[in-house]
Amino acid sequence: MEKSSLNDILKKAEDENTVIYHGETRDVSKWMAKSRFLYILHIIQKVFQDQCYRL
Repeated sequence: MEKSSLNDILKKAEDENTVIYHGETRDVSKWMAKSRFLYILHIIQKVFQDQCYRL
């Protein structure tokens, strides 16, 4: 297993995020595993927006 620098990992996650964003792949679970933190932030944002709309 090759070692990756933090920058490489972040760049890869960013690239995959772009691919997902533009709808060119449906392998969301793979992206989520690598970018779980961003995914959790996304969910929190969604929930927060839903709560705001209800008020």
